[in-house]
Formats: sequence, C-alpha cells, structure tokens
Amino acid sequence: MNSLTLSVALAFTTLTGLVAAVVHGADDGAKLALQSSGNGAESAESAAAIVLLTTRSVSLSEVQIRQAATQVWATDQLTVARQDRVDPAKSSDRALQPLTWVVRVGKRTCSVSVEGTPFLSADDLQGTDDAAVRGVLEQHRGWVSVASVSSPQASPELAIAECSRLLAALLEQQAIPGTAICGVMLPADELVVSWSEIAAEAVALLRTEHPVSALRARAEAPILSAGQNAAAVRQAAEIARNSWSEFAVAFEKRRTTGTSGHSILAEFTEGSLRELMWLEVVALKDGRVYGRLANKPTRLRSLREGAELQVSQSAVLDWVYVNASRSELHGAWLAKQLTDDLTAAETDRAGVDKSRK
Repeated sequence: MNSLTLSVALAFTTLTGLVAAVVHGADDGAKLALQSSGNGAESAESAAAIVLLTTRSVSLSEVQIRQAATQVWATDQLTVARQDRVDPAKSSDRALQPLTWVVRVGKRTCSVSVEGTPFLSADDLQGTDDAAVRGVLEQHRGWVSVASVSSPQASPELAIAECSRLLAALLEQQAIPGTAICGVMLPADELVVSWSEIAAEAVALLRTEHPVSALRARAEAPILSAGQNAAAVRQAAEIARNSWSEFAVAFEKRRTTGTSGHSILAEFTEGSLRELMWLEVVALKDGRVYGRLANKPTRLRSLREGAELQVSQSAVLDWVYVNASRSELHGAWLAKQLTDDLTAAETDRAGVDKSRK
C-alpha cells in the first residue's frame, strides 16, 4: 500500500468515526474510530462513500438535502437532521466548522458532511506520482461527502450507487456550484477523478447502475490522438457524422427539451503533438462548431481549459449530450468503440490463456 492510499484510508476512517458519533452517539463513534484506526485501509474499503473535492468552502441547507433525498427515494417518509460536529482546532472560524446532516429513510441511514478544510494534507500528496491526481488534490480546500451509515441487506455496490444518486441530485439542483468543484474521490476504491474531465456528464455518470466503474473508466481513459486507436476513432467519427442531425436538433431545442452537456470531440494539434479534447458547444453556425475547451490539455501547452475555440463540423469525431432527466448519455461513440475493442481483446486473451492450460 502506498502512502497516499494509507492517507486516504485513515482520513476516511476518521470521517467514519465522526459520522458514527453523530448518528449512533459519541461513545459508539469513539469506539468505531478506535477500532478502525488500526486497520484504516480495510475499514475504508468496506465503506460506501463518495467525496466531492472543492476549491473553497461551500454550504448546504436542510431544504436542499431534503429535496435531493426525496428525489432519490421518492417518498415523504424521510427525516433530515442537522448535527454540528465541533472541531476545537477550527473554533475560531465558524465557516470552517464541519457540518453533518443525517438522512433516514426507513432502516436506511446516510450522511451528508461538509468541511472547509482539505480532506488530505500537503504531506499526503507525496504519495502520488499521477500529475492529474496531484493537481486535483493540490487545488482542493474543502469537501462534501455522502456516506452510507447503515443500509440493511444492501450490497456495497447498491449502497455506493445510492450515495452517488444523492450527490447527483444535489448537483442537479445546483446546491453545490460546479465552479467550486475540482474533483471526485472514492476513498474505498482509491480513485480520484478530475472535475474538468467529467463536468458535462457528471450527473449522468453518478446516476448509472455502477457509478464506480463509470468514474474509473473516465479516470483511466488514455490520452488519445486520431493516430492512436485509429480504427476505433475512424468508426466513431463515421457514426458521429452520420448521426450529426440528432445532435444538432438536440442542441437547438435544448431550452425546450431540457437536454444538456452538449459537447463534441475533435483533434487539436501543436507542432507534431496531437490530442483529442472535448468542446462544450455554445453555437452551431454555417458548418462550424463554436465552444469552450472542456478538458485541461495534457500535451498541448498553447491551449487552456475554458479557451473559446471553433472547429469545422467535418472535424467532429464524436458528440455527446445528456437527456432532460440526466439519466442517459447520448452519443459517446468513441468510448463505445474502445470498450468493444477492449472486450474483444480480453476475449481473445482469455482464449489464448485457456489454450495454454
């Protein structure tokens, strides 16, 4: 286990103990914190929680959390109670004081916690060599977590899916401003995803049946150029161009239909360097696509995330948008092609391995 993994595990174990102290009483919470302090990684791995990393302090209200919870569980038979967790080290600044809301739906209990201090300290960052992960962790100054405290007969996968849907509902009602978010962390899965990579489709990803897999796929997506995985890029581009009218209509009617996250994929160059990146579309006019760069360039130094750019419609290699309920992603043809290629490769490899036995 590397030092970053251990730091994440121990940080989350502390959070688990604090939440338990609020939900079950101070004595039980203290016992849980002590019991798990000796095996932080194991405790974190069994916990169902998702953490939103923020660049500044954010606030939530009981009304916002109740509205989000009602959307997830579709029942009025739920309670939301705010529980203040006083941290003596932050007593001089009320804005930094940790807050927790306990949501109870039948026998199911989860928590929503807000803190105005980093989830990990600067020393903990020494544990990662991943530049993207380091960048997210260096930016964050606070966090919001949604954790399953008790969910009888629910598997860890179902528990984390419920946590993810609650977070998605909070994001959808803009209770947490997107401009204040820099990343998403799944402590039990040792996963950190940059917000800039998923902002346009975050709600849809969080609402999938398997949000951990969906987020991991985005985090582990390779840096591509049209020269890499050429067959997949070529096939995706052909599908995207043949179905362009669907995207164009969805974009033009977005204000009446409620679709969102309209983005296109194109290749950008800088000398001999090439990189595929997404543009968040702001206009379609005269065969050209106008938008803002939705990615933080990894190879190209002349471009910056948020830069206003335009490309020819003929240069579009893929497109994507989210339906009105933010539960379904349309397009994403390249991802589907790459997934098919990976599945085929794994099938071939399995056949080879079997033949060697």
